[in-house]
This record gives sequence, C-alpha cells and structure tokens, in this order.
Amino acid sequence: MENVKEEFPKMLLAHEDAMRAVKRTLYEGAFKQYYETYVPLFETISKEYLECENKEAYLTQICDEFVLKASEKLNTTKKNKREMAQFDMNFMMVT
Repeated sequence: MENVKEEFPKMLLAHEDAMRAVKRTLYEGAFKQYYETYVPLFETISKEYLECENKEAYLTQICDEFVLKASEKLNTTKKNKREMAQFDMNFMMVT
C-alpha cells in the first residue's frame, strides 16, 4: 500500500500546466499517454482493495494521502499561480 500512497497523488501533481494539452490536435495523445501511465496503478489499487480485510480503512488511507499532497502543493504554490494550479488539478481529476 505504501507504493500506492506515494504514486496515487502523482496522478494529480505530476502534470503541471495540463491545460497545454487541451488542444484538438494534442488532447487525444496526451490523454492516452496519461491513461497508459496510470493503468498499472489502478490495477494495483483494485488488487489491494480486493485482498484487504478492512476496505474502508484502505480507501481512507490512500485518499487521505492524496488530499494531503494536493493541499501541500497548493499551500506551497505562489498566490498568483495558485488558481491555475488548482484548475490544473481539477482538470486532471476529470481526465
């Protein structure tokens, strides 16, 4: 689970300036690359979830880490760039 707790937030944080890929000619390739990068992570989460005894605790732990890393990122982002960083994170969640 430690690997999942470390890798899961990277989905959100490793893609700064996500909106650069939101162009008709770039989006499909960018989305496909993003998807292929994180398929193994979702497979691991699914496997660990199915094998764990306390499913609620498992989800809570990985989600708490996800939210913590996102909050840390926003809190360390300069105020004038915080809104764009938040927008990028929201966009990555939708993607």
